[in-house]
Amino acid sequence: MPIRAVSFDCFQTLVHTDWDPVGFGVRTLLGRGAQIDPLEAKSRLQSMLVRTRPDYVRLHAEADRDACDRYWIDVFRQWASEYGQEWSVEELRGWLLDDLYGPASVCFQVYEDVLPCLEALRAQGLRLAVVSNWDYSLERTLERRGLRALFDCVLASLEVGIEKPDAGIFRAAESRLGLAPEELLHVGDHPVDDYEGALRAGWHALLLDRNTQRPTEHSVVSSLLDVPDRVLEL
Repeated sequence: MPIRAVSFDCFQTLVHTDWDPVGFGVRTLLGRGAQIDPLEAKSRLQSMLVRTRPDYVRLHAEADRDACDRYWIDVFRQWASEYGQEWSVEELRGWLLDDLYGPASVCFQVYEDVLPCLEALRAQGLRLAVVSNWDYSLERTLERRGLRALFDCVLASLEVGIEKPDAGIFRAAESRLGLAPEELLHVGDHPVDDYEGALRAGWHALLLDRNTQRPTEHSVVSSLLDVPDRVLEL
């Protein structure tokens, strides 16, 4: 049965990701003149994030993206107030969006091989999806980087409630696309979460390894530019 859709991991497959919320918080405090011990401040914020993690997961289960935004704002505001900084909601929202998606941001950078790959697959008549271990911000990240319109569906593990390599998230993608496992190919950089997870779910799979210039295994590609030709061989 021919491949009818291709799904991609996002983290380090479509987008090079370097987002550090603790680092963001400390940079923001220092940039606004707060007198702090950076190591102590980092430790305190990290402890807050760990302690409130169950709340963050619960908000995803409730599919409330606005509440997820408020979670981050509330955590940062409470933490900053402990150092005498009073940040407004709108002020902090602006700083967060600028740090994540602004013109000088290095948090989410699209790899050069992504757009040519996606456009070639579209030209072959294939449907496209993203299946990634990510939080509610996945769609926003793809949108801000000009990729969202190229995908038929986007699944973030925290919203689905299941992480790769569990077959459940692949089953959710099948349901969204209305396709059988043997009609689907998944591409990602993680040998267990992406490659083995997809194979165990009955999908075709390709492992992306950008550090390998000459892959010795047919199931490995060194660039997403190789994916359209591999699809034709399956």
